[in-house]
Amino acid sequence: MYRASLRLPRATFSSRPSRRTRTQYGSVSFFDQAPPGYAVIISKKTLRRAVDRNRLRRRVRHIVRGLADPRCGVVVYPTGEALRAPYAVVRDSLGKAVLLG
Repeated sequence: MYRASLRLPRATFSSRPSRRTRTQYGSVSFFDQAPPGYAVIISKKTLRRAVDRNRLRRRVRHIVRGLADPRCGVVVYPTGEALRAPYAVVRDSLGKAVLLG
Protein backbone atom coordinates (compact mmCIF):
# COMPACT_ATOMS: atom_id res chain seq x y z
CA MET A 1 0.00 0.00 0.00
CA TYR A 2 1.19 3.51 -0.68
CA ARG A 3 1.51 6.15 1.97
CA ALA A 4 -1.85 7.86 2.44
CA SER A 5 -0.41 11.04 0.96
CA LEU A 6 0.38 9.25 -2.34
CA ARG A 7 -3.00 7.53 -2.86
CA LEU A 8 -5.29 9.12 -5.43
CA PRO A 9 -9.01 9.57 -4.72
CA ARG A 10 -11.40 7.62 -6.96
CA ALA A 11 -12.86 10.85 -8.41
CA THR A 12 -9.52 11.45 -10.16
CA PHE A 13 -10.00 8.46 -12.48
CA SER A 14 -13.26 9.76 -13.94
CA SER A 15 -11.72 12.97 -15.28
CA ARG A 16 -9.95 13.08 -18.63
CA PRO A 17 -6.16 12.49 -18.50
CA SER A 18 -3.80 15.24 -19.68
CA ARG A 19 -1.62 12.71 -21.47
CA ARG A 20 -1.28 8.95 -21.79
CA THR A 21 1.65 6.67 -22.54
CA ARG A 22 1.25 3.09 -23.74
CA THR A 23 3.72 0.25 -23.39
CA GLN A 24 3.55 -3.46 -24.10
CA TYR A 25 2.67 -4.09 -20.46
CA GLY A 26 0.06 -1.41 -19.90
CA SER A 27 -0.81 2.23 -20.21
CA VAL A 28 -0.03 5.10 -17.89
CA SER A 29 -2.32 8.13 -17.61
CA PHE A 30 -1.23 11.46 -16.17
CA PHE A 31 -3.68 13.89 -14.54
CA ASP A 32 -2.17 17.36 -14.15
CA GLN A 33 -5.15 18.72 -12.19
CA ALA A 34 -5.07 15.88 -9.66
CA PRO A 35 -3.02 15.90 -6.48
CA PRO A 36 0.34 14.10 -6.77
CA GLY A 37 -0.06 10.37 -6.26
CA TYR A 38 -0.36 6.92 -7.81
CA ALA A 39 -3.11 4.39 -8.49
CA VAL A 40 -3.15 0.96 -10.14
CA ILE A 41 -6.36 -0.18 -11.84
CA ILE A 42 -6.92 -3.71 -13.17
CA SER A 43 -10.33 -4.66 -14.53
CA LYS A 44 -11.97 -8.06 -14.42
CA LYS A 45 -11.86 -8.05 -18.19
CA THR A 46 -8.05 -7.93 -18.07
CA LEU A 47 -7.64 -10.79 -15.58
CA ARG A 48 -10.62 -12.91 -14.54
CA ARG A 49 -9.27 -14.36 -11.30
CA ALA A 50 -8.99 -12.10 -8.26
CA VAL A 51 -5.78 -13.87 -7.26
CA ASP A 52 -4.14 -12.83 -10.53
CA ARG A 53 -5.45 -9.25 -10.33
CA ASN A 54 -4.14 -8.84 -6.80
CA ARG A 55 -0.76 -10.37 -7.65
CA LEU A 56 -0.36 -8.00 -10.60
CA ARG A 57 -1.55 -5.04 -8.53
CA ARG A 58 1.06 -5.79 -5.84
CA ARG A 59 3.75 -6.22 -8.49
CA VAL A 60 2.98 -2.89 -10.18
CA ARG A 61 2.67 -1.07 -6.84
CA HIS A 62 6.13 -2.28 -5.94
CA ILE A 63 7.49 -0.97 -9.24
CA VAL A 64 5.81 2.41 -8.82
CA ARG A 65 6.83 2.72 -5.17
CA GLY A 66 10.50 2.61 -6.19
CA LEU A 67 10.14 5.61 -8.50
CA ALA A 68 10.52 9.25 -7.55
CA ASP A 69 7.56 11.11 -6.05
CA PRO A 70 5.10 12.09 -8.77
CA ARG A 71 4.56 15.65 -9.98
CA CYS A 72 0.92 14.92 -10.85
CA GLY A 73 -1.67 12.15 -10.53
CA VAL A 74 -0.46 8.93 -12.18
CA VAL A 75 -2.80 6.02 -12.93
CA VAL A 76 -1.32 2.74 -14.21
CA TYR A 77 -3.49 0.28 -16.17
CA PRO A 78 -1.38 -2.90 -16.56
CA THR A 79 -2.24 -5.60 -19.11
CA GLY A 80 -2.45 -9.33 -18.47
CA GLU A 81 0.91 -9.78 -20.20
CA ALA A 82 2.57 -7.96 -17.31
CA LEU A 83 1.72 -10.87 -15.02
CA ARG A 84 3.42 -13.45 -17.24
CA ALA A 85 6.49 -11.37 -18.16
CA PRO A 86 9.68 -11.31 -16.07
CA TYR A 87 9.62 -8.73 -13.30
CA ALA A 88 12.70 -6.84 -14.56
CA VAL A 89 11.21 -6.37 -18.04
CA VAL A 90 7.92 -5.03 -16.67
CA ARG A 91 9.80 -2.77 -14.25
CA ASP A 92 11.89 -1.26 -17.04
CA SER A 93 8.92 -0.78 -19.37
CA LEU A 94 6.43 0.73 -16.91
CA GLY A 95 9.13 2.60 -14.99
CA LYS A 96 10.32 4.31 -18.14
CA ALA A 97 6.73 5.25 -19.08
CA VAL A 98 6.06 6.77 -15.64
CA LEU A 99 9.33 8.70 -15.50
CA LEU A 100 9.09 10.05 -19.06
CA GLY A 101 5.46 11.10 -18.69
